[in-house]
Amino acid sequence: MIETPDHFGETVRALGRFGVGAAGTPTFTNVTANGGSYGLYVAQSASATVSGCTFRNNTNTGVYVGPSGAAATTTVSGCLIQGSGTYGVRLGASSGATSTVNLTNNTIHGNGTYGVYISASTGASSTANVKNSNVTGLTGSGQQYGIYRVTGSGSTTATTTYSNVWGNSLGNYTNASEGTGCISANPLYASIPTNMRLTSNSPSRFAGDAGGDLGPLDYVNDATPGYHGTLWVNTTLTAAGSRNWYGVVLPEESKGATLTNVNLQYASYAVRSAAAGAALSLTNVSSDTSNYGYYLTAGTPTLKNPTANNGSYGMYVAGLR
Repeated sequence: MIETPDHFGETVRALGRFGVGAAGTPTFTNVTANGGSYGLYVAQSASATVSGCTFRNNTNTGVYVGPSGAAATTTVSGCLIQGSGTYGVRLGASSGATSTVNLTNNTIHGNGTYGVYISASTGASSTANVKNSNVTGLTGSGQQYGIYRVTGSGSTTATTTYSNVWGNSLGNYTNASEGTGCISANPLYASIPTNMRLTSNSPSRFAGDAGGDLGPLDYVNDATPGYHGTLWVNTTLTAAGSRNWYGVVLPEESKGATLTNVNLQYASYAVRSAAAGAALSLTNVSSDTSNYGYYLTAGTPTLKNPTANNGSYGMYVAGLR
């Protein structure tokens, strides 16, 4: 357990109950605290500044902020909080405390039950401000709730902006709602749980308030396997000469696909959609040497400036509703 005010580049493994305990106004930079009960425990009147840290596989909580009897502000930025037994980040002000926790550019992933849990005892106040962050869960990796705000005791507030809250099996938001700039889509991490960088087509790229990537680990050069997510650069989708591949396919259950400045070649169907509603939106999409350019059988798709060349059917439309 580390208790001195400032810590830089510390590594704590095989912990007891607390990896890092804090009071006063400590600063933690590039600290790693894995495998304890709590990765970071901020209590009493502490106002901590936490940046570039990693809290993994702690059996109870990754980061706990529970001041008592005082006003305190804690900032957690650029951190990876992953694989905790119950809570990724837990707020629990008590004894009349007023607690504000600013969570910026973090990835909070695959924690046992809660990503961010906001509670306060009677007479106390807890506020969580989540920004430019990923709060995510996947099948088999836990995290039933994304942003979870407890009501009925003290005062609690949850504000989430420019963040990707996705894949939390029982709810992305509970007693909370998404704010400006929020999305909910698979972030397409490189290799869970060991490499949580964003891959090339991740929707969490360029999604921050200033156009930066969400979370602490920016995209470097990890490719997204297959055509998933968002194609951020002009891309030619092709299986040259074959006409044996399906281009972009939306089955009935599809929630949506938006393609802009895309060229699809040598497909059986360049674009085929059976999705209801306005799920499909195409702008400046071209089909070349495909049997069917655009094969549309349902919904109210929007096509702006499409082209279809050298195919059997440029546009095939049947049964739209």
